[in-house]
This record gives sequence, C-alpha cells and structure tokens, in this order.
Amino acid sequence: MDLHPPSHVRPEDRRRLMLLLRVSVFLQMFAFGAVFAFGAVWMEENGLGDFLKGKVMFTGTAVWLVTAVLWGVLADRTGRADRVCILGCVLMAGAMLWLSFCRRPLHFFAYATASGISAPMIRNMMPLLAFVVLSRSAAGHSYGRYRIWGSIGYTIALLGLPRLTEDIGVLLRISAGAMLLAVVPLLFYGAHPPGERSHGRLRTVLANRELMWFFVAMLFHSLAAPGIYRFSQVYAKRLGADVPFLGLYSATMGIVAVIGLPLAGRAADRFGPRPLILLAFVTQPLRALMLSFIGTYEWLLLPQLFHFFTWASLEVAYVLFVTRLAGEGSRATALSVYAAVMVLGVMVGSPVAGYLAEEHSYAFMFRVSAAAAAIGAVVFGALLLHRRAVAQADAGPEGVQD
Repeated sequence: MDLHPPSHVRPEDRRRLMLLLRVSVFLQMFAFGAVFAFGAVWMEENGLGDFLKGKVMFTGTAVWLVTAVLWGVLADRTGRADRVCILGCVLMAGAMLWLSFCRRPLHFFAYATASGISAPMIRNMMPLLAFVVLSRSAAGHSYGRYRIWGSIGYTIALLGLPRLTEDIGVLLRISAGAMLLAVVPLLFYGAHPPGERSHGRLRTVLANRELMWFFVAMLFHSLAAPGIYRFSQVYAKRLGADVPFLGLYSATMGIVAVIGLPLAGRAADRFGPRPLILLAFVTQPLRALMLSFIGTYEWLLLPQLFHFFTWASLEVAYVLFVTRLAGEGSRATALSVYAAVMVLGVMVGSPVAGYLAEEHSYAFMFRVSAAAAAIGAVVFGALLLHRRAVAQADAGPEGVQD
C-alpha cells in the first residue's frame, strides 16, 4: 500500500498543517501528562484501594472500547477526523476539570466514563491527521518529528507542574486548560477533501489476516501496560517516592521518547515498521520483569530506558503498519480497531493487576504481566515467520523486503 500523503495536500501547505498539528499534540500531551502520572495517586489520596482503582480504570477502558471504533467509522464516512478530534478535546477538558474535584468512588467512575468517550476521539484521530500531511520522501521520520512534540509537552508538564504545586487537584485543572487550548490550532487544520470519504468498512479491516494477527499480539502486549505504566506509579509512592519524583519518573519516559521518536522514524523508513514492532513486543516483558526485582524507588528509573523500544518504536511503526495495510477509506477505522484492541488489554489487565498487587505483591503482578506480554511477542514473531515463508514461496529464494 502507498504510504505517501494524499495528492490534494500541496507541498507549500504541508509545513503549515504540520505546525498546527505539532502545537495541538504538544498541548494535548501536556494535558494528558498529569492525568497519566498522578491519576492513580489522586485516587489513592481519596481513599480508593488497589482493586477499586483497577475497576475505575476498567470502566474507562471499557467505554473507550465501545466508542473507539464508532468514532473511526464516523471519521471515515464524513472525511472530517479533525472535527471528531476537536469535539474530543472539548469533552476531555471538561472530564479533566471534573476529575480535579472528584472525592468519592462514584465521582471517579463518572470521570472514567467521560474520558472513555472523549480520549479515543483525540488519540485515534491525531495520527490520521498527521498521516494526511506526512513527507513523501520519509514518512517514518516525518511522523517521528511530528510526534516528538507530544513527548516534549508531556515531559515539560511532568517536570514543571509538580514544582509549581504538589496539589494534584490544581495540576489537573491546569491540564484541563491546556487541553482546551489544543482545540485552537485544529480549527485551522482544514485538510479534509471530499474524496477521502468512504463507508468506513469495519468488515474490510477485520478480513485482513495480517492485521488481525497483529491485533491479537497487541492484545497480549497491552495486558502488561497497566502494571508498567499505572501501578508502577503507586508502587513508587509506596516505596517512599514524593510527588516531584513521581513527576520525574514519568518525565523520563518523555525524555526517552524525545530521543527515540526521530530515531525510530528513520529506522522505520530504512527497515520497515515490522522489525520495530517486533522489538517493542520483545522488550515489553523484559521491562515488566525488571520492575519485579526492584525494591528501592530510585532504581525504578532504570526500566524506563526500555521506553525507547516498548513505546517510541511502536508509536511510529504501528501508524505506518496499520495505515499501509488498511489502505484508503478504512484508515481511521483500522487505527480505531488497533486502539480498541489496545484498550481491551488494558481493560482486562487493570483489575487483574490491581487484584494481584493487593492480594499477592507488586513483584508477582509485574511477573504475571511479563508472561502475558511474552505471549504477544511469540504471536507476532510467528506471524513474521509465516509471512516470510509465504513470501519466499511466492517470490523465490530472495524473498521480499518490508
């Protein structure tokens, strides 16, 4: 499939459009940063135990799972992914503001529902908006350069906001304001040609065998995500970490991503997206396993280096991989199915991780997470081996290139 941007985008407009997207993703990830880093801690400060926190996370991801594909189909049918994203930013800003005032379990469940509706409108549509204006000559590098601004915003939020105040409620209100500002550049985006409209065929996406096996692998990969990305924050706090360290802990992922995204983009252009995806799948269980052996919160920074592979490489590679296989007319739907599968893993993994941490130990929870992620690596590795065998049979001993 062609990875070049659609021909309706004039070269002289590409730089302006990409600048608008960079500003918006900067503000979006600035806003998401505080919620991601301190959301679980905020729930704990308001009396929610590990298992109840897991159920709140389950609720948010369940709603995301139900709505994500619907937004993708809507974007394909209307050709207006930008409007879906704008509405998502507005709704997400309101949800973040509400979260800052949450005190009871019911309040947090209401937030989880609102964020589950609005978050996929942003996270699933922004990659498609960027894809439309990618550079013809280096799609991977161009996407990495765009996405790096989200990591910069994320890092600045986590390093700067905790030094302004340790009141997590105030941090969340600042984040809500940033998310609302992210709407402004999207109002001037406008790259939505009528020719891009389609029926948004979900059946076409589900009939693609390579995509489906990738989604299966991604499901197991995502089962480890709650432990690695969410409960590790609470684990650090229980080991004695303060709010500034928690900000630093999450900010290291942003720093690694700032370095890793452009490198991953260049690697995707040179080697194709599949090797980068395999690398992400292989290193995810190693990251979870390393967390299980750490008993001093300062050493939790070490596994963050794996973020270069488990997130930065995957963030670039999956967009190129999914949009290439889906083709025109189903790209928003395919990206939304990918996100739905990812959050399904998080939805299942969150309460399980909470239960294992509360009833057994964090070390045991991290090891179970590592085992689940290892299954995803095996599935995707088997897919690549099967693909190579079929390609060699069809094309001769020389095979094919990614």
